[in-house]
Amino acid sequence: METEIELKFLVAPTDQDVVSQIQSVSADVLSHTVNKLSNTYFDTPERLLRQWDIGLRTREHEDKIEQTIKTAGQVTGGLHQRPEYNVPLSSRWPELVLFPENIWPNEANIEMLQDNIEALFTTDFERTKWHLRMPSGTEVELVYDVGDIRCGSDSQPINEIEIELITGNVDDVFVLAEQLNELLSVRLGFLSKAARGYQLSEQWQTEPKKMMECVKLAPNDTVEQAFIKCIESGIHFIQHHEQSYSEEPSLLALRRLTDGVALVRHSVWLFAGMLDPDATAALRMELKRLLRSFLWVESARQLKNITSKKSSFRKRLADCQQLISVIEERKGRNPTPDEVNQFFYSTEYNHTLLQLTRWLVTRGWRAHLSEEQREYGNSPIQHKSPEMLTRAWQILCDLVTDKAELTTQDYQDYDARLKRHLLTGVCLGNLYEREDRNPFRAPWVDLSEGVDELKILCLLQQIYDDAINEQEQAIEEDLEVIVTQKPVTKTTTKWLDDRKESLLVALEQTKRSALNMEPYW
Repeated sequence: METEIELKFLVAPTDQDVVSQIQSVSADVLSHTVNKLSNTYFDTPERLLRQWDIGLRTREHEDKIEQTIKTAGQVTGGLHQRPEYNVPLSSRWPELVLFPENIWPNEANIEMLQDNIEALFTTDFERTKWHLRMPSGTEVELVYDVGDIRCGSDSQPINEIEIELITGNVDDVFVLAEQLNELLSVRLGFLSKAARGYQLSEQWQTEPKKMMECVKLAPNDTVEQAFIKCIESGIHFIQHHEQSYSEEPSLLALRRLTDGVALVRHSVWLFAGMLDPDATAALRMELKRLLRSFLWVESARQLKNITSKKSSFRKRLADCQQLISVIEERKGRNPTPDEVNQFFYSTEYNHTLLQLTRWLVTRGWRAHLSEEQREYGNSPIQHKSPEMLTRAWQILCDLVTDKAELTTQDYQDYDARLKRHLLTGVCLGNLYEREDRNPFRAPWVDLSEGVDELKILCLLQQIYDDAINEQEQAIEEDLEVIVTQKPVTKTTTKWLDDRKESLLVALEQTKRSALNMEPYW
């Protein structure tokens, strides 16, 4: 058995001279080969192997055939770590009895599997491979694959780079990755070739998540282990929704991506007791900068909600073409799907993800810890979670009791902090029973969603006001105003004022309900 430690990059289709760019990296070339590889992936009709997180393939190269099984592993920010078993074959069909018995689940019937496996898809590509020695002495294998994944008449292109650690320090894999990020338009590979092949064969897409589930903590985790799981969950959430957007652009996917960034950023705050603030300052700035890159997503979603077919505002807008024109003009200011996908291939975006993944994989925070911080990190998370939850809850209570009566502006000002501290429950909630935590969280989540609706009303109010100002200015300048439907009037906005007033009353009731809930920890 071997355990692969490799970093995957997808190369932008627009990149040219990829091989020559790769050859300019700062490393000594120990060997260089070019081969054509043909792989066939297998599973049962019920997809039993996939259910067990096992990948089975045969590979033909250099007149040799081998079969490979990859068992459950870990993917963190494009870094793939999976146990791998390779066995020579004399034919193109797998012989499962040749694999070690201990790799199979207890319920596996090898004879039955052998009788039922079928070929699902193939990956055929040209592999250019370099064996490199880094200045530090670390040796890596860098490969560039170009070809396609095929299933029947359907296909997807392969255009990717893999960096695999042979011997030495895994940190040097990221040093090389940063060089490639500067030289090429690449993004970290979330899905392996096999995962993409399954996706093609089963015709499914990477769908946006409806909500963010609690991080899967265990009661016997230490504080540091809980921190690692929270960061890993955030990175996975980011990359899942980056992949989702690249397959089918949607504002929901982008909002969920920013939720992942927010989870990582909040985790650094939540677990500050085991982190050196000076050592995390640069990372926190990177995450803040990344969130700013997607600030436009919230207003874009608000505009979409206003104009959607299911929107309660649609009938009101239908009476005024001018308002619709203003809204469409605002929509046009937002980045296009092509521009968003280009950003995913940008040096800036991938530098942040690489730095975060590198910090996580190498446990970069450990080099800066005091003895007290180490002791805190080794404490059981079950013992520390009540004080962590209490701290976040007290901040929420202080926010909404800051004034006797909160105004529209107050709720908007508090919204970011409200959403941020709700993430504490996402980080730690799995340590408690669902039936205990959900009733406590429900009014706080309702409050957050109510503020979202309030912000939509305020945006629509602003659009109305801008349209009225434009009309008044045109009249003052004696310009001809062509009105195809009802013009915008100040009386038109009365229903907006009434709706905001009703919502403020509802928010006040929700706030009181939230404050009256007994903590579940």
